[in-house]
Amino acid sequence: MTPPPPPRSPGRRRRVLALPMALPLALVGCAAPAVEPEGPDPWFMHAPPAWSQGAASTADDGAPLPAVLTLRGAIAETVARSRVLRAGAEDVEQARAEQVTAGLRPNPTFTSAATLLPLRRFSERRPGGPPQFDAGVSYPIDWLVFGKREAALESARKATRVADATLADVARQEVAATIAAFYDVLEARALVALSQEQLEDLERLQALTERRAGIGAAGQVDVDRVRLALLEGRLQLQEDELALATAQATLRALVGRMPEEPEFDVEGDLLPPVGEPRLDAAELRGLAERHRPDLLAARREVERAEAELVRERREARPELALALGLTYQYQEVIGDPDAPSFGFGFDLELPFFDRNQGNIRRAASQLRQAEHLLRALRARLDGELTVARRGLELARAAATTLGDTQVEAARSVRDRIEAAHRIGARSVLELIDAQMAYREVLRQQASRRADYWRAIHQLNAVLGREVLP
Repeated sequence: MTPPPPPRSPGRRRRVLALPMALPLALVGCAAPAVEPEGPDPWFMHAPPAWSQGAASTADDGAPLPAVLTLRGAIAETVARSRVLRAGAEDVEQARAEQVTAGLRPNPTFTSAATLLPLRRFSERRPGGPPQFDAGVSYPIDWLVFGKREAALESARKATRVADATLADVARQEVAATIAAFYDVLEARALVALSQEQLEDLERLQALTERRAGIGAAGQVDVDRVRLALLEGRLQLQEDELALATAQATLRALVGRMPEEPEFDVEGDLLPPVGEPRLDAAELRGLAERHRPDLLAARREVERAEAELVRERREARPELALALGLTYQYQEVIGDPDAPSFGFGFDLELPFFDRNQGNIRRAASQLRQAEHLLRALRARLDGELTVARRGLELARAAATTLGDTQVEAARSVRDRIEAAHRIGARSVLELIDAQMAYREVLRQQASRRADYWRAIHQLNAVLGREVLP
C-alpha cells in the first residue's frame, strides 16, 4: 500500500499564497514620487525665500526686528513676513501635494474566497467538492500602458508652476503696496513738520501782534485774525498727524508686524533722484514681457491647460487590469493529495458609452479660455505701461522744474511782505496770507516729490523688475 504523502507545512502554504501579491508590487514598486520644489522665478527686486510655517517675531537670522526701516528693509520684511504671502505660499504647497497625488501608483486589489464548503457530508451517493480556497491579486495597468499617470503628473507639474508664478505676482503687488505706503509715511511726516513750523510762526506772530496791539500799533482785528489762523493751523496739524498715523498703520500691516511686536520708524527722504530716467517704450515692453509674474503665470496656465487636455484624452482610454490567482483544493479527505494551482487573466473595460467626452470638452474650453486671458493681459499691459510712463514724466516735471520755481517765487513774496510788515507797510492779514501760501507751496513740493517716487516704483511694478531710478 502506498503511504499517503506528507502533509503540506503551513509555512509553505503562506509562501504560495503570497506570490500573487508580491509579483505586481515587484513589477511597479510602491514608493511615492519625490516632488522637487521649483520656487517662483525671480521677480520685482527679490526672489522670495521659502516661507517658514507660522509667524516669526524675529528676523530670519534670529536678530530682533529693527526699530528703523529703510525702503530696502521694509521690502525685505514684507517678503519674509507678510501674512498675505504666507497664505499664498500654502497655495503652492497644495499644488505640490496635488503633484504627489498625481504621481502615486494605484493600489493592487486582493480577493480571497473559500468555496465548495459542505453543508452536509459528501459521500459517494452525494458527491461534492473538494473544498477549495481561492486567492488572487489584480492590478490596473492602464495608467502604464496608456500613459495616464505620466499625463496626470505632467498636468500637476504645470499646475505647480502656475502656482509659483501666481505667488510671485502676489509678492510683486505686496512689494508695490509696501513701497507706496513707505512714501506715504515720508510724505505725511514731512507735512507734519511743515504744519508744526507754520504753527510756530503763527505763535510768534500772535505774540508780536498782541504786543503791538498793546501799544496801539495794531488793532484788535489783527489779533483776531492771527488767532483764527492759529486755530486753522492747529486743525491742519491734527489732520496731518492723523494721516501720518494712518500711513504708519498701513505700512506696519504690509511688513507683517503684529500688534505685540515693536514699533518702528522709517528712514528716508523725498529728494528727487539725480538724472533723467530712460523711458523707451519698446525697451520697457520687452522688460515687462520677460519679468511680469502675471504674464508668466498666464503663459504657464496655457501650458497647464494643454497638459490637462492631454490627460483627459488619455483618461478616455479603457481601464485595464492584470489578475493573478491561486487555487488550493483540499483533497486529502477523499484520499488524494491537496492540489494547488494558479491562473491569470485580465479585465478590460469596454468604452461603448463613456469615453470621457464631457471632461475632454471642458479641458478644451479651459485651454481656449487661458489663451484668451493671456491675450487680454498682454493688451492690458500696453495701457498700464502708457499710463505709468506718462505719469512718471508728469510727476518728474512737477517735482523738479515746476516745484522749484514755485518754491522760489513763494519764498520771495513772503520775504518781501515780511520786510514790508516790519516797517508797517503791509498788514498782518497780508503777512499771514504770504506765510500760508509759502507753506502750501512747500506742502505741494513734498507731495509732488513723494508722487515722483511713487511713480518711479509704480513703473517698476508694472515692469516686474526694478530698473529705475
